[in-house]
Amino acid sequence: MKEKTFLLGTLILIISISAVSGNNGDFYNFSFNSEDKVIHLDIMNNDVVYFTQNGNVYRADMNSNKPVLLDSLGSKVSQITSSGNMISIRTEDKKLYVFNHDERVIYKFAAYEGELQRVIIDDRGYLAVITIKDIALGTREWIGYVYSPSGDLIAQNRSSSVLTSFISLNDKLVFGEGSGNVSVYDSVGSTKLWVNNIGTRIMGFQHYGDDVLLASEKSIYSLSYVDSPKLSKILSIDDYPSLLVSDNDRVAISSIEGCLYVLSNNSLQNQFSFDGSTVIKSCQQNDDVKDVYLLEDKTVVLTETGKIFVIQGGDNKLTINTQNTTNSKVSGYTDNGKLYIVSQSDYKLDVYNYDNILDLEKEINDAKSSYSSFLNKIKEEKVPTFEGEAMLNDIERNYSGALSYWDAGNYKASKEYLDEYNSGIKDYLGQKETKSTNLFSIILVAAVLILAVVAILFSMRKKSVECPKCGYTLRDYWSHCPRCGERKGGR
Repeated sequence: MKEKTFLLGTLILIISISAVSGNNGDFYNFSFNSEDKVIHLDIMNNDVVYFTQNGNVYRADMNSNKPVLLDSLGSKVSQITSSGNMISIRTEDKKLYVFNHDERVIYKFAAYEGELQRVIIDDRGYLAVITIKDIALGTREWIGYVYSPSGDLIAQNRSSSVLTSFISLNDKLVFGEGSGNVSVYDSVGSTKLWVNNIGTRIMGFQHYGDDVLLASEKSIYSLSYVDSPKLSKILSIDDYPSLLVSDNDRVAISSIEGCLYVLSNNSLQNQFSFDGSTVIKSCQQNDDVKDVYLLEDKTVVLTETGKIFVIQGGDNKLTINTQNTTNSKVSGYTDNGKLYIVSQSDYKLDVYNYDNILDLEKEINDAKSSYSSFLNKIKEEKVPTFEGEAMLNDIERNYSGALSYWDAGNYKASKEYLDEYNSGIKDYLGQKETKSTNLFSIILVAAVLILAVVAILFSMRKKSVECPKCGYTLRDYWSHCPRCGERKGGR
């Protein structure tokens, strides 16, 4: 009996904790017309700004889920690039816009020479518009227009070689070329301060503290420039790099074969590749890295198949938080130090705070434990009544729904089913407890009534009188003692 009471109390405690650990406001969703397909979104200050294929720009408050049209570019989008605090949009009518998502402003670029090839935005908001111009038969000129984060044209760089990459370096401008040249210019791009050829194509740059990381074919370099330039190779990789991210302490490099390298203080800390749930050294598998986020002591990795991996600290351990089994696209966005996971299907966007995903994961694990204990209790008591049977069916349905949607990566639906499950168990156990309490109360009241009746009956008994002479018990209606004949009450 003591064990049963303890189990009941434990279940109620577990359910109570789970029920208050979150609400459906943790997850947000937006529906839209598939003809105006979302191709990019940005999250900042608790709202979502998203861009559609038709050239429309919307803002949606995550609390109200009501989109508002911010701007219409008047033409379909042909190219979109984002980094730092800027998003560039090229439309089919060959116009170029930049969205500054700190100020929530769309502005149009001035005219540029030649044919637009690419737009490069570094992680501090500086933007390079790369064009190509035919200047003579068989001769081309590459032009790099450099704009500040506020949208001001600050430099033009002209080159006879293909311009592949750009980044700002303190008060200097750095360009990379397909020829392998790394060129450093002054702040207005008029004077070349330094050039070095590393022998392979420059793939991209990334800020790392006061330095710049340079990714080439199968190599990562560090470039610093204070009084004089310093270029040093810090890592050799197995294939071509596809993604380069950093924070104050670490650097993450992904390759086109799906391998991830994590560096700390310019030294290799971890090497990962993803084949489902294990960490291996070979990078030959089908799942590629899409996004990497460096959060405190965690490295969060999104893959092209929609999996979310978490690397804890410097451990060579890989944890799958979720595996998206729907065919929706998964991407990540950061806002004020928070990571948001976005799942996008043809008609809907689901936006999740990553911290809330972790909270939900804990709730799911708690539910697995509580459900097992609950089933054991039900089996032990050989339940149920007809009413209880219906409640049990609902509990089972909500439990299965919560787990199924969790596995599918639909966290909003999983949370809704989980809340119903917790509520169902709480109601079921509460109802049984109430019934037991009522039965006990009925028994107690009945016992008290019986005792009261007995007491009354005893109290109603008439007191007997003894014969003063022989001690024989006399009845109330007798006048003389039948034994000795003595008059009742004496003479």
